[in-house]
Amino acid sequence: MGARNIPLVENPQELAERIDLAHCAVLVVDIQNDWCHENGHYAKSGSDVTILQNTVPKIAEFLGEARAYHVPIIHIQTVHSNWTDSPPWHARLKKRNISADALLKPGTWGVEFYKIIPQPDDYVVIKHRYSAFVDTDLDLVLRSAGIKTIIMTGFASNVCVQNTAMHGFMRDYYVALLADCTATFTVEDHEIAMAYMGKLSLSITNAKTLLEAWRLVRKE
Repeated sequence: MGARNIPLVENPQELAERIDLAHCAVLVVDIQNDWCHENGHYAKSGSDVTILQNTVPKIAEFLGEARAYHVPIIHIQTVHSNWTDSPPWHARLKKRNISADALLKPGTWGVEFYKIIPQPDDYVVIKHRYSAFVDTDLDLVLRSAGIKTIIMTGFASNVCVQNTAMHGFMRDYYVALLADCTATFTVEDHEIAMAYMGKLSLSITNAKTLLEAWRLVRKE
């Protein structure tokens, strides 16, 4: 991770002031079959999904710890349909040679969650664009629960995670990105995204440091 000079927060005390358990929520972005499964759309289109698949167990382990602290968990699920795909959105797909008829369609296997399944106390936000804040109820859900800090996990770190994180920051949420619980198809693109967001004052850390910060908060 140091190859891109990522400003990684490794001091739990530095995080403790921003991640009070009383106002944190974890966002789990786009862990779906079309993204992650070897039979999903991206793998069949030639993308190597190995990094995504290897990151899923790390996210699952972190979510187990978050549940133990009773931190709200919100799953983000991307769904594309003719009702929401505008001409500019179709143009973006054509530019990348992606078929709009095959990717993350309602009611298909590809749109379903991959290995990490929402639990009864979790919440699911359906999104149609990169950012989970665009035309969804995410902001309402966070504000209703008194959330001040969002903890980012999931995929892809340089697209949907990055757009959601930056949008949340613009809405005055504290944002902590877990570098080891987010990923994209290449290490290089992941590191570039982390370094970019770190320079813009978002907190880039890892699951171990965040959990240590939570332990400090719990003791106080």
